[in-house]
Amino acid sequence: METLREADEEGAEVTLEPDESALEDHVDLSWLTPARIMRIVDVAVLVLVVGFILGQLGLGNILTNNTPAGGDMGAHVYWPWFLEHNWFTKGRLSVYSEMRVRNGRVDGYVKPLFADMDVYDVEQDSGKNIFQQLKEALVGAGSVVLENRTRSEVATVASLSGPVENPNASTLDVVLGLLRNAFIKAILPGLEPHRR
Repeated sequence: METLREADEEGAEVTLEPDESALEDHVDLSWLTPARIMRIVDVAVLVLVVGFILGQLGLGNILTNNTPAGGDMGAHVYWPWFLEHNWFTKGRLSVYSEMRVRNGRVDGYVKPLFADMDVYDVEQDSGKNIFQQLKEALVGAGSVVLENRTRSEVATVASLSGPVENPNASTLDVVLGLLRNAFIKAILPGLEPHRR
């Protein structure tokens, strides 16, 4: 153990020795391996990207009455076109859902699964402003991080409940579903048997 010698204000020599108990209480960072650092960074990026995506999507608007003719035909044409021209250059979206409407309330879930998804294409997005290109590049990076390695899909299950006019989805449920699908257990296509 080294000791330090210094002169005090009057010029007298003072010996400084380190506090042994303070050295014993140091933080052990041996568990912080490069692989764990990368995992921590991955999760941080994942949380930021998921938060950004959820902020852009506005999950409460999914069941809003927005078809002027009263039918759902517009959804069969408009949403695939919108997704292709605004979000995805290619990919497959499968949605499974069960809803129960009773006494003016909706209770159920929506389970979207994205596969073979490409969000950012340099040629297709060259005319867009830099912020739109950055947003799409971040969504693309998030989809890579959130992709389940065995099924190559990004998926979650979102519970919906509330008044028919404005049902709510839990953001926490959506984020946890994305994380569970990506890192713990794949969410499989089909209806959820335990929710019937």
